[in-house]
Amino acid sequence: MSERRARFHFDNTFGDERRPVGAFILWQVGDLCCEPGYTVAAHRQAVHELTLAVSGMGENLAGGTAYPMTPGTLIFNPRGDLHEITAARAQTLRYFYLGFDFPDTPSPSPEIGALRTFFETCGPCAAADAGALGDTFVRLFGEVNASDAAGKLLCESAMQEILCLACRLLGKSGAHPYRASDARAVDEKLVCDLMHYLDAHPAESGTLSRLTQEFGYSYTHLAQKFAEITGENLRAYQSRARFRRAREYLRRGETVTRTAELCGYQSIHAFSRAFRRAEGVSPSEFRRKNSA
Repeated sequence: MSERRARFHFDNTFGDERRPVGAFILWQVGDLCCEPGYTVAAHRQAVHELTLAVSGMGENLAGGTAYPMTPGTLIFNPRGDLHEITAARAQTLRYFYLGFDFPDTPSPSPEIGALRTFFETCGPCAAADAGALGDTFVRLFGEVNASDAAGKLLCESAMQEILCLACRLLGKSGAHPYRASDARAVDEKLVCDLMHYLDAHPAESGTLSRLTQEFGYSYTHLAQKFAEITGENLRAYQSRARFRRAREYLRRGETVTRTAELCGYQSIHAFSRAFRRAEGVSPSEFRRKNSA
């Protein structure tokens, strides 16, 4: 038996008619498997075609170039291209295919227009590592003959996904992977905001409930992240920020009573004791020596 007469295994065609699917025209979609050495005879493409190698090995001759077909290879044959597919001598070749085109009407959106321009100006080409498209092909197989509204929308969605991903792969434009936020960067931003808040709100920052309400985290969490990022105790920074602001008020000539109020102390006595412990002198003495 010659190679070209090797037994053809199967061609499971799920869609074999020209019909609109959303912004596209579906001509044919199927799952083809051929015995080792079998050749799908050379033919000229009436429409655009995408071929995804699923298993085995073979070769797709397109535009005068022989593209190896190994699992995950995606090959595009544009309308008018003369090509043939041959399975390797020792391996059965299986591939999915999609024949498609665009209607003779203006594209419904700039994005579809860009997609159409890509396929209508792109010559025969191939891309590796397209195996993930196999799942989308299978979804298309399952919905292509659906009669309910949901099935029709899913069919359109699957076909659009195949064409969009093929455009990226063949055009070498690359994907846009999701990148989770850097945990440390998030923590650093939180601590930076916390420091700004403590510096700007001495009268409010002394209460645990206020910080929890302002930042949406427990005081324990805030203190832990603060220590991890700065190496400093949050309570110590709170106190230092309050006394720094207290010194500013006293230098400007504010009374001790008013300064205690502005810094969030419940009584002048509590403020005076805390200030003396931190500064070594009473607020009155500091004001007398440093006020302008």
